[in-house]
Amino acid sequence: RSLDASFSVQNWVVVSSYYAVDSGASDRGVWTTYTTDGSTWATEQQLSSIYSNFFKQASGLHVSSKTAGLAYTTIMTGASGDGPVSAGRQTADYGANWSALSSPNLAGINLAMDIHVPFHDNTAETLAYFSVRDKVTAVQKLYRVSGSTQTDITPVVSSKSYTMQQYGKGALAANPSNRQRLVLVASHNDDLTVSPSHFGVFVSENAGDSWTVIDGADTPQKYLRGSITDDNTIFVWGLDGRIGVSINFANID
Repeated sequence: RSLDASFSVQNWVVVSSYYAVDSGASDRGVWTTYTTDGSTWATEQQLSSIYSNFFKQASGLHVSSKTAGLAYTTIMTGASGDGPVSAGRQTADYGANWSALSSPNLAGINLAMDIHVPFHDNTAETLAYFSVRDKVTAVQKLYRVSGSTQTDITPVVSSKSYTMQQYGKGALAANPSNRQRLVLVASHNDDLTVSPSHFGVFVSENAGDSWTVIDGADTPQKYLRGSITDDNTIFVWGLDGRIGVSINFANID
């Protein structure tokens, strides 16, 4: 389940939920609900009844802070089981109605579990990042999307591919005044049927074309989310109240 709120439209919140194969037959798939007053929620609506046999998924979500009423999520399409693929969906009326989304192109081999849309220099909100994991193919990927074009920007360390920490916002963040600078709190699964087993914090100065590890990959899990406040300052936070800070875009203290 993903929840996101707009910074520019007060009290507008959207929730996108994915119910997996272990849910009741009539409940499976992706459902959404929303509120525009912060207290009264619309009746949950089913966007797709298609589901995957892969349990560890969530339907990523982006709620715009630029365009009132605009939000993105993804759904399953095709045949339920081991073979469905995903497709993007968008709403222009706060969540009341949803339609196909082609730009940014969020389609993939599985649900886009995390969606990040940079604020800076992205007026049309067609630049986005998302991650996918797929049990059948063992794929763990991070993509940058510009319009309809997807680019694989997955960081790889010791033959292990790292993607956004699953489930929730904030595993990847762009500098709000320079979208080229990113922080990624990432994980790798040795076995996609269980929880991630390797973790690291990465930074990029070229929108993900290359990555630098600033908190060693392959370490025990410490952090879950991150943010950038200016060109050099990064905050990361996670387990047991742990907070880390980098003031040089290179080392976390």
